[in-house]
Amino acid sequence: MKKNDYRPGEVIVTDFLGYQHWSIVSDRKCDDNQYKLISATRRNGTVKEEKFDTVTQGRHSYKVGDIGKPEDFLFLIDRARGWIGQWDYSILSANCEHFVNLIRLDKAKSRQLENTLLCSAITLLLVSASSKKISVSSMLCLLVISGGIAVYASRGQPAASNSLNHNEGNIG
Repeated sequence: MKKNDYRPGEVIVTDFLGYQHWSIVSDRKCDDNQYKLISATRRNGTVKEEKFDTVTQGRHSYKVGDIGKPEDFLFLIDRARGWIGQWDYSILSANCEHFVNLIRLDKAKSRQLENTLLCSAITLLLVSASSKKISVSSMLCLLVISGGIAVYASRGQPAASNSLNHNEGNIG
């Protein structure tokens, strides 16, 4: 898909180092005729409606789904806008994926976070059950690796195999 081919109500995922950022395509456009994105960011500490390029920062981005039928998405976009400036960002309880899922599914949840915490807990249990002593630095390294694997396994999948690189002027 071309960069301007995404539509209001679609969910866009942007790949950042070690995590994905989740956004909802707005029905409002910028001066450059690109749709804005609504998302919760650590950068802002809350929900904002911003230019596509500001949110994605030129990273690989693609569509993973939409937030309903055309008659539903305006209601849900308005609902997302209701959180602008009201959302207190927290990586553990109110991150971008929590936000998008609250709007889409009425349940604030983050598979990336849930799987990372589960995988890290299993790693801790396995290491503590082992008869070998392990250093703190080795333990931290194992936790980072297991957390990274969990985040990777939790990635949003491109809808209809349309993932393209934003830097090439495309988005899926």
